[in-house]
Amino acid sequence: QPTSRPANSLLSTLGVPFIHVGYFLPSLQQYFGSAFSRDYQEPAREQQLFSVYHCCKTLLAKTKAKLPCQLFYKRRHESFFVWQTAEYHLYCCAPRWTELSTHSLTQLVQWLKTQESFLFISNIPTL
Repeated sequence: QPTSRPANSLLSTLGVPFIHVGYFLPSLQQYFGSAFSRDYQEPAREQQLFSVYHCCKTLLAKTKAKLPCQLFYKRRHESFFVWQTAEYHLYCCAPRWTELSTHSLTQLVQWLKTQESFLFISNIPTL
């Protein structure tokens, strides 16, 4: 079992200044959320981002999008990306000027997969 937190970070690994990243594993029913960037560390701003994530997820559900599905949404200051597969759900937000390519988002998912043992409880002992 890992005993320390990984030294690398999203920014140093991918070079993308994410405002926030959320990663959900349906198989474990567990969610990881990164820290919010400095400019978004206010409850009202954090709630706004979560509201947009929820709207994106609802839109995908209403359109009955089949998995895997993706949604990209730009607002005045942010770009949002929601990617749902049977294995994971990715929610991320970056400044609008940031290039969010399929390649960089695939790299993000690959990086998160390598960190799953640090981020999630996978072997829960039976009491």
